[in-house]
Amino acid sequence: MPFAADDSEEVVVSSLPDVLNVTSTSLRDKIVLVTVSGEIDLAGAPILADALAEVLRPPAPQLVLVDLRDVSFLDSSGINALIDAHHQALTSSAHLRICGANQAVSNPLEVMGMTDYLEIYDNRAAALADTSIG
Repeated sequence: MPFAADDSEEVVVSSLPDVLNVTSTSLRDKIVLVTVSGEIDLAGAPILADALAEVLRPPAPQLVLVDLRDVSFLDSSGINALIDAHHQALTSSAHLRICGANQAVSNPLEVMGMTDYLEIYDNRAAALADTSIG
């Protein structure tokens, strides 16, 4: 598996039962995978924002990969959480990449004009294969 963790430990960063679950896993070469499942709405966005802020706290990893393939809903509050995390990553000299954006995620991102602003990839492998870090 090309994105397998080396000596990694999966940590449930934040969770709101029946709404949103966020886990982080340290992968190879200063990469952290954040896996999100559920709805990123007014109730779930603060959970995602807090989890990403924690992952990006100094010393930040070189790359934070946010996998949204199991997200069933994304509204403007969720998009704002991703934008805030993107800004935090930039100030930490890190990269924030989004992958696995299904239609429930990609449609709102496109409507809000975020596809040219955020680093969005079809899947984990594509996000990890892009060597334009640093």
